[in-house]
Amino acid sequence: MESDTRSTWGWLRRHMIFEVECPEPDITGNARGKFIPVNQFLCGGEPRLPGRVS
Repeated sequence: MESDTRSTWGWLRRHMIFEVECPEPDITGNARGKFIPVNQFLCGGEPRLPGRVS
């Protein structure tokens, strides 16, 4: 698994990709989400998305 992460990191660097888009549909189907830095994405960081609207 660690070699997969290293190869993915290498591919992202070679292609100069610094952020990963993580779309998440809302209740009506509209795309929401966040852009996450590559290092946070590969380290398993979890984006903080709202769970509900008050």
